[in-house]
Amino acid sequence: MFFTSNLKIEVAGDSHGPAIVSFIEGMPYGLHVDEDYINRMLEKRQNCLGRGSRMKLENDKVEILGGTWEKKTTGMPLILSVKNRGTYPESDNPRNIPRPGHCDYAAYLKFKDTDMRKYAEGASARRTAGTVAVGSFLKNLLESKGVIVEAFVESVGNIKTNVFENCFTKKIDMKKMKSEKEKNDLYMPDQESYVKARDLIDRMRESGDTLGGRIKIIISGVQGGLGNFSTPDKRLDALITANLMAIPSVKGVFIGNESVDEMIGSYAHDEFDVENGKICRKSNNAGGIEAGTSNGEDIIITTHFKPIPSLRKQLESVDVVKKTKIKTEYVRSDVTAIAPAVIVSECVAAISIFDALLERGVF
Repeated sequence: MFFTSNLKIEVAGDSHGPAIVSFIEGMPYGLHVDEDYINRMLEKRQNCLGRGSRMKLENDKVEILGGTWEKKTTGMPLILSVKNRGTYPESDNPRNIPRPGHCDYAAYLKFKDTDMRKYAEGASARRTAGTVAVGSFLKNLLESKGVIVEAFVESVGNIKTNVFENCFTKKIDMKKMKSEKEKNDLYMPDQESYVKARDLIDRMRESGDTLGGRIKIIISGVQGGLGNFSTPDKRLDALITANLMAIPSVKGVFIGNESVDEMIGSYAHDEFDVENGKICRKSNNAGGIEAGTSNGEDIIITTHFKPIPSLRKQLESVDVVKKTKIKTEYVRSDVTAIAPAVIVSECVAAISIFDALLERGVF
């Protein structure tokens, strides 16, 4: 279940089960459901740089099982399904060797079942196909109201673009940034950095290793006053960060300028100004949210992704049944999930913003 105040959203299904199914309760009546838009987002999640052999098996398409009539919501729960083509595990043998960084060992401590395939089925990032189905539907509706949610790869491993250096002091040209990121299959808004990152990914693929990275999410067109400062479960920043932290491999989420803790107060806080009779800010170090409430500026979020824990290079582990040291087994995986994470991050952020706007009666 996502952290939302007005919608109830669930994603269910195993990585190698028949399908990933998403369920949305609380949708208003009569909102347009654009299947083509959802399928384009699913394709972008699937076909990008760093992907492994699993994605060659899949051909993700959404199937609407309920909640619409003539491509509009009916007010009933909306049910979206994405079928799995890769429906069989790699082996019928139990997997008793936990992979460092994966859910395997922690889940074993919780449930005591030594066959860790069962845990991996539920913890797999394959389930984010359901998140994208839901989030892209809501993202499309946000765009109809002028709210734009875009994410970009800021870094892969130690390769980092500098295009975001001034994003807290200057207005971001979202149209230009989106155009740049669509020029490559890593969704990086800097072609020179993209080439370096692509080469690094190729080297890691050859060496059997994996990579993490950072993503910048920028949400423009958001009205002020979304969220609530008075209760923790209504704070917009708390809801956004909780949902983003639930994406597999995310290890940190930061809203606003990540260097704000190093600043003195007179530089850190965004002074007011007036331009053409309108109140505005001289900077945006707060990242568009103050006291849990949107302040009308762009919402700027940075998410940190660890390297994928399934890798061809073997790591030291143990057999939990035999209680002996052993190297990890290889389970197929991507080299990096940072590009598909761009699409997932956009969709997760869209869920949080749509939910907040629903409370304000925008939809």
